[in-house]
Amino acid sequence: MSKKEKKVLIVLEDICKNYQKKGEQIKILSNLSVKFESGVFYAIMGHSGSGKSTLINILGLIDYFDKGNYKLYDKSVKNLNDNELKAIMDEFDTDGDGYITKEDFLKIMDEYYFD
Repeated sequence: MSKKEKKVLIVLEDICKNYQKKGEQIKILSNLSVKFESGVFYAIMGHSGSGKSTLINILGLIDYFDKGNYKLYDKSVKNLNDNELKAIMDEFDTDGDGYITKEDFLKIMDEYYFD
């Protein structure tokens, strides 16, 4: 694949995420659908409490969603077991700290786009 070709990397379909606070259900993400393609830079913006960190944690497989579908390289992560999720995390966790951090992401981008 040339660097100019766009490939769909992540697809979120109708993602919902709720939290319980003092017995009340708080909707953080409600039916969010978005597609992330290679070769495109994205900004996640919003006011405090709008779900930015929750979305990033879901994208990084740190947090889980309540409803919807998340496809990574056209494979749904919804029904993956812990070992399968860990294998994905390990592939992208360039420093071995157990998280896909901003630094890991930048290393991946540098290798993919600038080699």
